[in-house]
Amino acid sequence: VRSYIEPDNLPSLGLHKKLGFQEAEYTRFDGLIKEGDIMLERKPRFFTVAPADEEEAIYICECCEKNAESLHFGEAVSPEFYRNIKKMLSDRDPDEANFLIYIGAFPCGWLKLNGLENAESAWISMLVIEPKFHRMGAGFAAVEYAENFFRSLNKRKACIRTTEDNIAARGLY
Repeated sequence: VRSYIEPDNLPSLGLHKKLGFQEAEYTRFDGLIKEGDIMLERKPRFFTVAPADEEEAIYICECCEKNAESLHFGEAVSPEFYRNIKKMLSDRDPDEANFLIYIGAFPCGWLKLNGLENAESAWISMLVIEPKFHRMGAGFAAVEYAENFFRSLNKRKACIRTTEDNIAARGLY
């Protein structure tokens, strides 16, 4: 997948890099020549994973609310939960990392990893996929991403915990 962007379009460049695009040698597409444009490429993948920041707190809360029953959150996510998620994302704790899972350009889930400062092991502490994307591979892609992320940090063990009644999560793991 290629994208051609004007070099002063910093928001677009930032988004593309966040979604895994990398700068590549300029190649014409259907005769398109735009003097000075930057060409970015990304290998096609059905799912992508990108770091989450405080601006995505509202999406994470909405995703959690759609999964409130399986997460044992009760009926709704509270305003306090939103504030806590936003604070967690803005604090950037070095022992954790938060990611959004995307299907194409649309977010479909949240992945939270913890124990990053532990010498040997780390864990998936939260994985929430929007119900309309269940059983499409988003959870598998998130777990695979977590495993690779842990390997890049030289972790010897990856851990996960879920409730006994969360059949979908248990099947995935």
